[in-house]
Amino acid sequence: MMLFNKKTISSIFAVLLLISCESELIDQATFGALTGTVLDEETQAPLENAKISTSPATSTVFTDVNGEFTINDMPEGEYAIRAEYDGYLSGYQPATVSAGATYSLVIEMVDEDTQNLGPNRAALTAPADNASVFNTEVEFAWTSGKNDSDELSYDFELRNGNTDEVISRQNLADTTLTLDALVLGTQYFWQVTSSDGLNPSVISGVSSFKIEISEANRFLFVRSEDNNNTIISGGNQAGAVEVNVTMKNANAYAPAVSPERDRVAYIQTVGSNDQVFVMDANGFSRTQLTTNVPTGSFRNQEIKLAWNNEGDKIYYPRFNKLYAVNSITKFSEAIYTAAADRMISKVDVNPATGEIAMVITDSDGYGGEIVVFNPADLSETVVYSSTGGALGGLDYSIDGTTLLYTADISGEENAQHRKFDNRIFSLDMATLVSTELNTGKEVGYNETDPFYSPNGAEILYVNRSNDDFGDALIYVVPTPTPGDTNALNRTQTFSNGSEAVWY
Repeated sequence: MMLFNKKTISSIFAVLLLISCESELIDQATFGALTGTVLDEETQAPLENAKISTSPATSTVFTDVNGEFTINDMPEGEYAIRAEYDGYLSGYQPATVSAGATYSLVIEMVDEDTQNLGPNRAALTAPADNASVFNTEVEFAWTSGKNDSDELSYDFELRNGNTDEVISRQNLADTTLTLDALVLGTQYFWQVTSSDGLNPSVISGVSSFKIEISEANRFLFVRSEDNNNTIISGGNQAGAVEVNVTMKNANAYAPAVSPERDRVAYIQTVGSNDQVFVMDANGFSRTQLTTNVPTGSFRNQEIKLAWNNEGDKIYYPRFNKLYAVNSITKFSEAIYTAAADRMISKVDVNPATGEIAMVITDSDGYGGEIVVFNPADLSETVVYSSTGGALGGLDYSIDGTTLLYTADISGEENAQHRKFDNRIFSLDMATLVSTELNTGKEVGYNETDPFYSPNGAEILYVNRSNDDFGDALIYVVPTPTPGDTNALNRTQTFSNGSEAVWY
């Protein structure tokens, strides 16, 4: 066992105390401190709770309400000090920590938005500015305007130049958009707003285009969709594209082309009444002509309009009266009155004489007669009387010598005004003899809406099952010579349509 006397113990204690003092002097000599302040570069406002870290790594701290921080006991040396704060670019400052000293610095941080590039203005590429578009379905395209790595979104706006109605789409990711059911005869204006969510949005220039009818479109017809009738323009030649002449949400029917073929009259529902409208042949300048005296018959869908030969008035029925409305002044007056219990439905004008042919029936649409009225001397002549069944059609040949009409030879009469065996006939206006057109009609089908071509060489008509199911097919046949009862070669022109006319 080792024994220590007091002198030995005192010596050991002195040595230990010396070592301890030397160690404390070494620590004080090799460590320093760092203080700093973190500010917004632009406003010089302090940024509270910014994260401060060092490289080489020491302690990680956060700034106080004054944007200030302190890191103690940092080994002396060279450091990179990093400040991080949400919404700001990381800030860096060098620092040299010296033994026993405190190094101070200021880190000014830059808001991310001030360094972010905003998008360029989008260039509108399709349709080209002031273009003519021959379709009511239009594809729009524009350049992205992308200027950095930010994802862009686009707001699209299309304005109808006639009504000021605006179609808009927000937050689009693509630089293309397709819209359908646009309106024929309308000039549209459009633009695109680009946004990156950080910088102010950028609005493109304004581009415009018109939706017009192709010269290859030679026909107008009516198509029924979603309980509304729409007038369609189409053609059977290369380059023809079916387009809506009237809006899908407007019930429009009974197109009638002016003698100069530069305007089209038609009927459109306004509120609870069916009014007469007129428009240019290309679908522009739609104008409502009637207001207080709308159209009317036993069934409004049976109405057929007609222009006078001068092209300034449109004849239309309102129950037992025939009215003429001026296409410019909108003045309307009754020019013919049938018996109080009779109804006028179909109307057509003889191109040679100006006489007006009318289908006049009872209030159920039966007991029909074709009456020719001469507005010059106010005379009238019954040129055909039905022996039963529905009577319709009416279209004069270009020389006025024959009149097309339709008759249901089944003789059936019912509350639904359903036709069972409707056929096309040609009435010789000199002899008043009728000849059936042999179109090869199938049993169980009806033929309606016969219409001569502008040159008189062909006849347009509609063929549909007599139960009114399935497509209504529009056919063209050559005009037969008088007395010719041979089968005519028919050519299908359109499907799902009625009331077809050339223009």
